[in-house]
Amino acid sequence: MSVLDNTLKKHRKRIIDREEHAFREMLQAYKNVERELKRSIAELQKKVSDAKAAGQEISPAWLQQQDRLKTLVTQVKNQITRFGGTASRITAREQRAAIGIAIDQTKDMISAIAGDPFAAGSLLNPTAVENAVGMMGDGSPILDYYEKNLAPKVAQMIRQEVIKAAALGTDFRMISNRLLQTGQITRTRALATARTEVNRVRRETTRQMYQANSDVITGWEWVASKSARTCPACLALDGRVFDLDEVFPQHVNCRCTMIPVIDGIQRPPRQLGSDWFDQQSDEIKETIIGKDGVAAYNEGLVGLKDFVGWRNDKRFGKSVYTKPLSQVLLEKPIGEKIIRTPKNVHVDFEFGAEEVLQDLLARDLSHNEIGGLVGALDGAKISVDHNDEGGLFLHVNHPLISQQVRSLDRDFRGRVFMHNEIFRASRTAPKGTGLKSFATQVLHAGKFGVEYIDTDAVGNYKTSKDAARWNGYYTWARFGYNAQLGPNDWAIFPETFKGIQDLNELMLQTNGKFVWLYKGTGRPMLFDLDRSSRSRRILEKYLQEKNFAVDFE
Repeated sequence: MSVLDNTLKKHRKRIIDREEHAFREMLQAYKNVERELKRSIAELQKKVSDAKAAGQEISPAWLQQQDRLKTLVTQVKNQITRFGGTASRITAREQRAAIGIAIDQTKDMISAIAGDPFAAGSLLNPTAVENAVGMMGDGSPILDYYEKNLAPKVAQMIRQEVIKAAALGTDFRMISNRLLQTGQITRTRALATARTEVNRVRRETTRQMYQANSDVITGWEWVASKSARTCPACLALDGRVFDLDEVFPQHVNCRCTMIPVIDGIQRPPRQLGSDWFDQQSDEIKETIIGKDGVAAYNEGLVGLKDFVGWRNDKRFGKSVYTKPLSQVLLEKPIGEKIIRTPKNVHVDFEFGAEEVLQDLLARDLSHNEIGGLVGALDGAKISVDHNDEGGLFLHVNHPLISQQVRSLDRDFRGRVFMHNEIFRASRTAPKGTGLKSFATQVLHAGKFGVEYIDTDAVGNYKTSKDAARWNGYYTWARFGYNAQLGPNDWAIFPETFKGIQDLNELMLQTNGKFVWLYKGTGRPMLFDLDRSSRSRRILEKYLQEKNFAVDFE
């Protein structure tokens, strides 16, 4: 660990120790809120019990007429506002202490980077810094937040819980825990707000100290606390350099800090968040970006920087947030638009299945080649089992794919073929995932001696627009699958398309795809893997339209 890392660790421990002490004070103060809330709930429960004993019906209308519900709501507001006063005083005290921590940290950071324990001595003016921070540490914005935002919100949530219980006829003794849990939002918000606001003052003090010495300090560098609790946005920003005029754009519960960029001095090396993330196990990565996120990351579809989002708030200014994976994927096309052999595929064979595969294809395949045979994505896990008739089932598991099952067998003429049982991309899969998967399968299956792929395409124009989005009838036709057309199809086709014998021919016609989109229906389809087939020609044309390249021999 470098001198810089040790210095950061020392100051982070100091910050955490003070934070834990402040949190204990807040939790002790919150006990008063919880005690009063329990008492108020008990009083309301007694009023309800007495009314029931007198034969009255407990309904939302009855509750609206009772002073006790109104009293409960008022008491909750008052208790949270009083607690807000305590929380804001503790936060303000910690904000003032944060100024001293920032001064000490700045001294140590400059010394660590410059390599001179006396380098920071002439740079600091603590009085000027305190004056510059000014009203940041008085706690008033926090008190205002409790009084005008949090207290009314929690009180309304409790009111709604009580009325909902009356409407459903729920025994009021059963909802007391839910009411207490609703009240505990206050405790959670208090701790998060305190941490966020204290760190804001510490960072802003540090930044203003840097700014006051801009003749030697030219900017500040983002430093993330690297652990499974760190958000992907902060890990991505770790190491980025900002101008001195830019305020640290933190988020709630952010634990990051900043170090100075000193003119003419290169800071000691340290591990950046993106490098640290790459070295972690998939289990740790999943706690940070989720299972689907890891799959997209391993596939090269997303990087940590893609999760960084920015927003502005009137009260707290500019802040950073982590974009959800669905938003990240919507904002960018499929990452690597190259059809190639997938990487890092793992295959598990049921007893005897590997020998069946060798018999069907008359060759040994690597795990990655088997991934290519079924159209798997990088990092997929495949399980292979066999049936009693000499065929195989291949189940593909990948976070970007909801369902993918293939079978490999011989037909009645002895030809090796594949049947694509089902393919459904997950909701987080980027556009183009299905095309990439199928094109990968076509190239590999053709090379390994498979003669054709068939499937049962489902859906029509109506079902393609439903929530389930069953659109195989159209998608597989665009990819090059073929099927016979007949009188039932021609009866609903425009005049110029009547008599077309098969789906491949229709897809090769100008506007043929639109005819099939609106008039087509599901049916069995077949993809001819011969290199000179119309199926291959249609697929190659479609890959070109979608800007896919092929890296395959």
